[in-house]
Amino acid sequence: MSETKARKAEALWHYLEARLEEVLEARSLPLECLEALEAGYLAALEDFAPALLRALEGKEG
Repeated sequence: MSETKARKAEALWHYLEARLEEVLEARSLPLECLEALEAGYLAALEDFAPALLRALEGKEG
């Protein structure tokens, strides 16, 4: 993977984590729920937006 793609994937992942943390806060969920929320989100991406999941993983489209 090129350095640029790796940086883009990392930036996208940081955005996703920040957004999931906002969801936790909005729903008053404990931080311990973050891992389960991430897993559910990634599973949904796999089913409904595989191209975005590949981008998160830094893989070619």
